[in-house]
Amino acid sequence: MFINDKYYIFSIIAIFLTLGIGIFIGITINENDVFNQEQKNLIDKLELEFSYLREKNKLYQQEISALNAHLKSIENFLEKNIEQILENRLMNKKIAFIEINETTICNEIIKKIEASGAEVIGRKILFETDLSSNVVESVSLDDYFSGKPDHIIIIRDSSQTENSEKVKEICLPFIDSLKANNINVICIENDITLLEEYKKMNVTTIDNIESIYGQISLVLSIEGNCKGHYGINKISEKLLPD
Repeated sequence: MFINDKYYIFSIIAIFLTLGIGIFIGITINENDVFNQEQKNLIDKLELEFSYLREKNKLYQQEISALNAHLKSIENFLEKNIEQILENRLMNKKIAFIEINETTICNEIIKKIEASGAEVIGRKILFETDLSSNVVESVSLDDYFSGKPDHIIIIRDSSQTENSEKVKEICLPFIDSLKANNINVICIENDITLLEEYKKMNVTTIDNIESIYGQISLVLSIEGNCKGHYGINKISEKLLPD
């Protein structure tokens, strides 16, 4: 969910705090049976505040529901019209994929990339359990890809992760070598540790590729050679490139 519901959470907390204070005061009244007018006024004020917060909470819930419904309608529109939106945006672009662990989403992404006019010149799968510096160094662009790609997309299935530190130690030097060869790199990742490292390297990241927004971000990033961090993770800067 993209809506920030912090106000909803804060209001819930405030309601329970107010209710708790009211109960405490009520118990005290019953026990002591002596309260001055000032204390009674405080109780009345708390009751009014509780009613106000309860109504405010209802309004926040209604606003959140309305905004989520609006977002869902936008998402449905994008999914129905994605081919027309992305058509011919990547003409004459050569794209290669490197998967760390075989992913379930890569085939869908390749279809979107090709539908946008790009040529996918190769796809190499590296399994995390077999990763070593020697294996990564042996990934030759000439051996695995039919030509030099404009962009290499590194995508990882984090559900199969055994050690993100190992992935970091092996992949970061590999990405550096790709950048040294003037190849644009886009990392599709949702592990916060790796995302932070990629951000330090000024590598474009996308953390929500499963959504239509993430797939549009990928195409727009390639089209405009955009550098940025897109998605819904805490380090992401925008949902979509400009």
